[in-house]
Amino acid sequence: MAASDDSSHYFTEFTLSEIVDMENLYKELGDQSLHKDFCQTVASTFSCSVNRNGKSSITWKQVQIWFQEKLKHQSQPKSKTLPSPPLQIHDLSNPSSYASNASNATFVGNSTFVQTRKGKASDLADLAFEAKSARDYAWYDVSSFLTYRVLRTGELEVRVRFSGFDNRHDEWVNVKTSVRERSIPVEPSECGRVNVGDLLLCFQVRLTLI
Repeated sequence: MAASDDSSHYFTEFTLSEIVDMENLYKELGDQSLHKDFCQTVASTFSCSVNRNGKSSITWKQVQIWFQEKLKHQSQPKSKTLPSPPLQIHDLSNPSSYASNASNATFVGNSTFVQTRKGKASDLADLAFEAKSARDYAWYDVSSFLTYRVLRTGELEVRVRFSGFDNRHDEWVNVKTSVRERSIPVEPSECGRVNVGDLLLCFQVRLTLI
């Protein structure tokens, strides 16, 4: 995968917590969320958040277009064909919500459900993750979680933006098998932090004589 500096797409820079916040704002306000003043307030709040440290600022236009696309999606006429397997959007800050019953969700579209919020996705701000790419089966640092879904089979998937790559390399990955906390080096003095069951990769460095 080749990295790119392309950042012109409106939907590529929102963090997981921002997506959850906008989902809830749209649920409460509907098309009123399209107003410029409101979008400016949301953009300012996101840009000033500590969760956005080191990331580019959000513009009010990016926020407005996100809400416009949300409204456009919900305004589309229902298809007469069989619907695709339903997706269920969850608050990833509450792992117990993965298996919650669909009765706790609110219908918002042909096949999408918004889970009742049970926490703040910003709780994930201090965590760092890496995901396995289906292209080369290598693990890459995750820049942000763009959206997430539960298939009819019960499998939880999340769409990830890999750190250093643009939206052309976004992938849906299985949370159980292809997402893990970011690997960190452990110094000899930190052995006390290692718990039983932790995965460790050990290697030996040797001086090679030429």
